[in-house]
This record gives sequence, structure tokens and C-alpha cells, in this order.
Amino acid sequence: MSKYEFYEIFVDADSGGMAKDPELNFDSVCNRYLQFTGKPVPDWQTLHCSIIKIKGEGFQDYQMDIHGFRLCSQRMKDLFEANKSPEDKIQWLDVTATWNGETRPYYILHFYEDTDVLDPVLSKWNPKTKTYDAIPVIYIREKIGNHNVFACPQDTLGLTVRAFILKEMKRLKMTGMTWEPATVVAAPDCPAAKLEENNDDFNEKPTENGETEK
Repeated sequence: MSKYEFYEIFVDADSGGMAKDPELNFDSVCNRYLQFTGKPVPDWQTLHCSIIKIKGEGFQDYQMDIHGFRLCSQRMKDLFEANKSPEDKIQWLDVTATWNGETRPYYILHFYEDTDVLDPVLSKWNPKTKTYDAIPVIYIREKIGNHNVFACPQDTLGLTVRAFILKEMKRLKMTGMTWEPATVVAAPDCPAAKLEENNDDFNEKPTENGETEK
């Protein structure tokens, strides 16, 4: 069993195609919709995009997107929906993607509530830029609480999941992503606070035939 509790999920830039909507005003969409308002987006209209093949298969489960959205396939959405906790404030915003004459449904994974899960000191909060400067950022276990699928504060791109969800993603051979163990510590006032230990047994990468390698 993994000693890591949480993993950060990233789009694999080398996995396939890139979704692009040439008519989309990214700033307009972000300013109008993808904000941490505490409430779901009320008037979303389906976005339509095409996938530009880079190499390999165009469609991916975690689809690279030129605008930086968390663009998820139907089965990735289904997995997260089945395993999210009541604390995970998730909304799915409809997108259609076309590649090689085929159109499939996709969804922007939108967290409409900002999640306070980081240690602001260790993660080096910068009040001027309103970003965290540390790489990697440092999560506090007690702040994460019962979250299963979540993102860092003020982050419209990141994605973090519990280890059992990543394990299921790997079992289903989901494509288009890489992952790294999240750095999690106990609350600063806890004497047991320490970085999680490394576990190479779980840090495997899927190969093209679905096998895993370290």
C-alpha cells in the first residue's frame, strides 16, 4: 500500500493532441465563469473545440488544452463523480471535442470554491502576486480533511486526488496524464509533523501496452 496519501495530476504534454477553440477568449471565460464564487456556474454554454494532433492518439482522458482547462473525458468524469466526497465542490462544464472526424463529450473540471489546503509559510505565499512560490507546494493533512478530489488555492489548473483514485485511474489505463506524490505535512502545531516518506513501489508509470514501470 502506498505511503503517499495524495497525488498531483498533470497533463502529459507528450501524450497526444491539444484541444483548441480559436474563437475562445480565455480571459473572458475565466473572468466570467471560472472564479471561486462559492456557487456553481449558472449559465454555462457548451464550448466546441477541435483537437490538433501532436503525436499518437488525439483523444486522451485528461486532454491537453491550449487554454489550460482541466479537460476530462466522460470516464474520468464518471470516476471522479463516483469517488468525490461531500467536501469536494465540483462542477462539470460541457465541452465537445472533434478529432479526425469524430466528436466526443468532454468536461471542464471546475472547483467553484477555493480550497484552503496549503501551509502558507512552507508554500511561500506571495501577497503581491497572490500565488504560492514554492515548488512543490506543501499541503497540510488536517486542512485537506475529507477531500478526495481538489485543487490548490487560487489555482484554475491544478488537480490533486487521493491515492486510491489514482490507483483506479491506472487500473482503467486512463491516458493523457502524469502524476507526482503530493508533499503533505501535519499541522504546524502537531509534534508529528514531517514530510511523507518516499515509496518507489507506487510511483509507476503506465507503458503503451498498459503494463507499469518504475
